[in-house]
Amino acid sequence: MSDTNEQPNAVANALQQARTGLHDATLHLERTLYTLGYDAGFNAGWDAAWRRFTAALQEQQPPPPEQPAKNPEPPPPQPQIEKRSAKEIVWQIVNETPGLRGVEIVDAARKVDPSILERTVRTALHRLKTEDEEILNTDGRWYPVI
Repeated sequence: MSDTNEQPNAVANALQQARTGLHDATLHLERTLYTLGYDAGFNAGWDAAWRRFTAALQEQQPPPPEQPAKNPEPPPPQPQIEKRSAKEIVWQIVNETPGLRGVEIVDAARKVDPSILERTVRTALHRLKTEDEEILNTDGRWYPVI
């Protein structure tokens, strides 16, 4: 009796193994076909886009070459404006009009160069006094050193 009970179990196990193997093989085949189809679709789309791009490039007309002027005239010369340093401007003001106060020197320097700042003029006064020793300050008035 034990032989008859084992035979149906063995057949059932064999059938179960066959079903599992067939199922696994089907899943593997399905994944492989999906991947191949995806890759083929992607490549087909990329190829179509590339063909449209190259066709659009070929349709564009290149710009005509620039024609050089026959006798181009040189641009008019720019006037050379000599930009002097703030130190030079301040020294000239103190040398030409000694006895001015700092505020008066700032105003005179702005008449020479409107972009000059007050702190720049005062820095120039300080440097001319300490580093170069070309001017001196007496009672708030600036004089050239003789």
